[in-house]
This record gives sequence, C-alpha cells and structure tokens, in this order.
Amino acid sequence: MKWFRTIALLVFLVCAAVAVAAATGAARTPAKAADGECVPSPVGEVDASGHFRHTGTDPPLAVTWRPDGRIRRAVGVFPHPALPMRVILATGEGLLASDDAGGTWTPLAQARPEQVGIVRHVAFAPDAPDTFYLASDHKGVWATADGGRTFRQAGSKAAGMASEDCVGVYVYPGDRRFHTLLAIHGEAAPGVSVTRDDGRTWRVAGADYLVREVLCGNAGDEELFLAAARKKAPDLFSIYYSISIDDYWMEIVRDVVPTGGALSLLVKPDNWSEEVFRGAHPFYATADSGLYRVTKAGSARVGPASAAFFSSVGVAWGPHADTQIVYAYEPRKLGMVFSTDEMATSSTASAGLFTGAFVREGAHIRASANGAVFYAVVNDALYVGWREAGPLAVRQVAVAPPVFSLESEGFRSVMDGLREELRTLPTARSAAAEAKRLLAKTREAQAFLAGTRVALTAKVTAPAGAAPSVTADLSRVGGSGLTPMYDDGRHGDGGAGDGVYGTTFRLDPRHFKNDTRDWRRRWPGRMGLTVSAALPDGTLAGTVAVLSIFDRLESFSVGQRADQIVVKGEPWTKHYGIGYYATRDISDYYGLSFWIMASGAAEEEVFVQLHDLPPYSPSMTTPPLGIMKEGLVEGGKIAGEWRRVVVPLKRFLKDAPQFQTPRWLNVILSGEGKSPVTYSIEDMRFLLAAEEAKTPKGAKPR
Repeated sequence: MKWFRTIALLVFLVCAAVAVAAATGAARTPAKAADGECVPSPVGEVDASGHFRHTGTDPPLAVTWRPDGRIRRAVGVFPHPALPMRVILATGEGLLASDDAGGTWTPLAQARPEQVGIVRHVAFAPDAPDTFYLASDHKGVWATADGGRTFRQAGSKAAGMASEDCVGVYVYPGDRRFHTLLAIHGEAAPGVSVTRDDGRTWRVAGADYLVREVLCGNAGDEELFLAAARKKAPDLFSIYYSISIDDYWMEIVRDVVPTGGALSLLVKPDNWSEEVFRGAHPFYATADSGLYRVTKAGSARVGPASAAFFSSVGVAWGPHADTQIVYAYEPRKLGMVFSTDEMATSSTASAGLFTGAFVREGAHIRASANGAVFYAVVNDALYVGWREAGPLAVRQVAVAPPVFSLESEGFRSVMDGLREELRTLPTARSAAAEAKRLLAKTREAQAFLAGTRVALTAKVTAPAGAAPSVTADLSRVGGSGLTPMYDDGRHGDGGAGDGVYGTTFRLDPRHFKNDTRDWRRRWPGRMGLTVSAALPDGTLAGTVAVLSIFDRLESFSVGQRADQIVVKGEPWTKHYGIGYYATRDISDYYGLSFWIMASGAAEEEVFVQLHDLPPYSPSMTTPPLGIMKEGLVEGGKIAGEWRRVVVPLKRFLKDAPQFQTPRWLNVILSGEGKSPVTYSIEDMRFLLAAEEAKTPKGAKPR
C-alpha cells in the first residue's frame, strides 16, 4: 500500500500548492521588492524593523477653499469614513448625498424634515458601505441600508430611548456585528440610549449625565470618551473616559466646553498603559481653553497658545499612510489650523474659508476618508477645499470591494485540521480513507486561502509628456511596498492611457501584518493603502486608499481542543477560558457546546457554569446546571462513547439575569467526585446560531 500513500501525499501537496497559488499569485511582485531588499525608489524603503516606510519629500499641505453657492441652510457635513468621494450633507431642507466629493449633490427624497426631522448627526456602518444612521432633533434615530433611497425609524421613545431629541448617533465598535447603536440627547434628556438589536429595543445607560458627544474607537474597541455634564451640575461639562458604556465614567478634563473630538490614525507602538484604542489617542477641541491631547490618565494642552475658541477638531491621513494631519477650526481669526506633528507646531490653510466675529454654534470642518478633501459648515454655508496638488497629482483612489470580513476562528480551525491530517498521514491505517479526508480538508482550506480579489485604482495627472511611475504600498496585506500600478486597460484600470492606474491583488489572511512595533493603525478596522506617483526628477505625489478589514462574528473555541479530567474520589472543578483573565462578549451567541466521554460508569452529575469579570463590579457565577438532570447531554447520560452537550445561553441566564455577558471570563465544569472516573472533553465552543447546535447523525469530534 506504499504506492497509495505516496499518491495520497502527492494529492495533498498538489492541492495545497493550488490553494497557495490561488491565494498569492495575483498579489506577487518581484521578489526583491516584496522581500524588502534595496530597490531604488524615491518613494520609500524597508527600515530595520522590516516595515516599509515612505521616505520621499512630499509637497507641503495647502488647501484652497470655495463656498458652494448651491447650498442653503447647511447644518452638518458627514464624509464617509471609508469611501473618499462619498459625503452626506444635512440641511434645513433635508439630506443631500454626493459620490464625487461635492461636485454634484443628490437630494434624498425620503430624508426630508417632515419625515425624519432636522438631521443633527450621521453615523456610517463600518462593514456595510450603503448603511448609515441619522440622529434627528425631534424624531429619533433613522436607518438606511440602500444608500439613502429608503429609511426606517430605528429609534423612538416608545422603543425605550430616553428622548426623541437626538444630537448624535454612533455605531458601537465593541459589538463585532455592528448592531449596537448609541444615541445621545444633549440637554434634552440625560443618559445614552443603547440598542443591541439594530434599533428594535432600547435602554438607557449613564442616566446621571447629560451627554453632548461620544468618541468611539476602532473595530473591537469597547472604550469610550464622552463630553458630558452631571445631571446635578448641568452647566459644568467635562471629558470623561469609560472602559465600556455600562461602566464607571472617569473624569479626565474638568470644566471645559467641549466642541468635538477626533481619534489619531497613528498609534503609540507597544504603549498600553495610558493610551486607549489599542495605542491611539483622542484630540479634543473646546470653546474656552483651546485644544487637548487626551489619554485615559490625563490630558495636555496643544496647538496655538493664543487661541482658546475652537469649534471642531479632526484627524486625516496625509499624502501617505505613515503620516497624519491634525486639523481644527478656529473660525474667528485663524480659520483652519493644521499640524503634522500632533499640534506641537501648526500652520493655517484658510484661503477662501470664512473667518469672522459672528459664528453660529456648530461650525465645523471635516475631512474625506483619506484627507484629500475638506468640508466646512459655518453660518448655514458649505465650503469645500481640495488639498492642493502640483503638476503631478494622485486623486480619486478607490478600493473594490472596500470591506473584507475575515472568519479568523474558522481559518485557524481549518489550518489546524489540515496540519493534523498531514501529521497523521504516515501512520494512517487506511490510506484510502486518509486520502479522502485530506482532499476534504484541502478543499476546505482552499476556500479560505483563495481570499478575496481586490482592485485598487487611482486617477493620476502628470505634466504633458511625462511618464510617472505609480506604485501602491501593499506591505501590510502581504504584498510589496512598491507594487506597480498600470494604465494599460488590463489591471482593473479602465481604458488604456486614460490616466487611471490600477492593480489587483488577493487578500490572504496568512499574510496580514499587524505588528505592534508599527505606528500605523492596526486591523480590524480601516487600513490605509498608499498610492504614490513619482517622476524621474524625484517629484512625488500620493494619497491614501481605504480598505476596511473586520473579524466576522463566528463560533469560537474555549480552552484547548482536548482535555482529560481525572477524578479520584473527591470534589473537582475545572475552568476553561480564552486566555489569562481575557474576557469576551458572548451576548449574541446561541449557547455553549462540548463533547464528553467517560472512561467507565458515570452515574454522578457533571455541572456547568459561566463566570464573568466586570472591571469595576463584583464578578458573578451562574448557578450550576446538571447536564444529565437538565437533559443537556445527548442521550441523557454520560457514557463510554462521545456525547454532545449543548447549553443555550438563555438557560444559563434564566437564574442569573445580572450576569454580564459582555464580560464573560470562563466556563466552569465541576462534580462531587465520589467515584473514580476519567472524563474526556473535546471541542468546547460557543455557538453563534441554533443551527450549529444540531448534531449530525454519527458525528463526533476529531
């Protein structure tokens, strides 16, 4: 049978090679560029830590503003955080949308004031480009999933909100499904209205505070900053930090008048003590004491010392994803103030922008997803300012699709299974049976390794007769920092010679780079991909395309895959978690599942419980459930063969309604241990859906 085992091994290797080739072939560039060896380029190089860095000299930032005379009664402008050319404009007559950075505006007929109210704030769903939410002044929260063609009411007082007067709505990034919304009401009502089911039902958190703004982090971040005042002192506003919406609010900056906050795009490598949001930090504008850089431990004044009144602050990418621009609006004298060193020094870019003594409340500046376009709303008018470019310019960058969702748990499980099959191949009793399993595992792996095909395009203008070299930095997704882009009509770039350059690549999760030594924002969340153009004389231009990468919510394993519990005639307890004091939100899961088998007669009960670990309140353990008494084990008894146990989450919570599912810590198995026995436990996991709890006939763990 040696020949058959040889064939099986060859089948495996061929299939694996096909999978790897499918995953990586389209993203490959010449080995020297990909491996970081010296490649002559004015754009950048690989540094000593192995990160590609942009080293060229970019032109200085300059913005020329122009009022948009078509707009009347502007209330607020809301650029899409991932699509650089998309922006929503709120006016007294309703909402307008643009997909060309304000070149043309389309009224959203279903978002007129008589239906949704005057819109005060817009929040975009991170994982669905055409989904966004509206906070209106008198009619609650509204939602659209089709880019604004239709709207449904997603929040009202009847559904549990504190008020239908809303000044802000936010998609809470701590919920990986992005179905949790936060709505705030300013001075109209205390508290933050919270829904975990996309607006069907609401509750109120932080009922002792009047909240003006919430600043959320990146995908997966539970932490929050809030501009709020205590209900008993409504005129004293401060900036607060909270580890999550239901936990203690810590006062960071006391007695200021916050007018807006923004989160840095670059992070502090390996700094977890004071920074939040996985190393990033906020900036805040105030109307009475200037600008602040904030951490969870304190704050520091930044920016021009002579200016106290700022109406907004924001952060945008610079010409490439290694840099960021912090910008703020001082509408009385300075206009737009910006900085490339976190406001240690600053300049202004205010040509054509309103400045004057009379400024209505709510004036603000916001930037497009990549910082190529700025928008200002002041005194009912809209101003648009493009980042100025020289004769060489990169504009209108796009990633298609703009969102990639990764099943991390499934990916790890498939790769572990493939490695296990390969390990057991030499000693398999039946080469034919093993070959079938190998083929099945390989096909399963190939579905993951094939990845998602992505197209990156950019519009490049150059002096007449010049032939620019156009490259993309794909080093963070497994490609080269100098991936070439082409204008030949064969790389997703449209027609040959039309000035649109393109490249295609595959997103392969094995090659994602999330190094904590890097100062660029880490995934999950928005990632900047730099497109650079260079002329032979060293002239550079660049801008950033935005790719969003998220971990999809899925079932996940608890503890090691296989475990044995040796009972020697005395009470026993065993804990299973995902890491040392690591908690996880299980609120949206169906329940817990594991397989159990006993070495002999097992008449004694095995109990199962859940344990939580809130940061500022006592932990709780759910009452013990006997898996045999409760009918939770397949067949009703623990036996000398594998039996599956499934415990719905609602059964755990039936007698423990105060258990904090967002802060689950571990699963506890226990027993009285009167009789010696050995229990085998395998594949303990939380199931996402009830369908996963169904046991196929004859199924058992492998």
